[in-house]
Amino acid sequence: MSLLTKKQRRRGRTLGAATALVLCSASLGAAATPASAASAPIANAFPSNRTTTSVRLNAWITAGGAATSFYFQYGADEGYGTDLPVSKNKSAGSSTEPKLFSLEPGGLNPATTYHYRLIAKNSAGEIVGPGARAGQSARKGQC
Repeated sequence: MSLLTKKQRRRGRTLGAATALVLCSASLGAAATPASAASAPIANAFPSNRTTTSVRLNAWITAGGAATSFYFQYGADEGYGTDLPVSKNKSAGSSTEPKLFSLEPGGLNPATTYHYRLIAKNSAGEIVGPGARAGQSARKGQC
């Protein structure tokens, strides 16, 4: 059972660990646990605001009742190579309700497809999102 709202679930599809996608979101995380126990984070990552040299990486994150941090990895291939933020320590709080977070990588090359994934962790566990792509070769409606 996901802690995301119906509207948030409609934005993306739940995917297997090795699935790649173009301009789709990827839901990942642990099943819901009783409110008294912390659970691993649940997240839904997706790109937006694409231009020829920029993209916004977004994540709906439910922290699961424990202090949670997250970061994105991105790069020109599935080896990623760059962490955003570099500290790998952006706070997602400890809420049991989903919250939206956005980060924008800098220095992107025009007409290039970039691979990205979301990593979120807290005391109850870590999630590593499936790889996804966002870039000039991606077109809306391909999902």
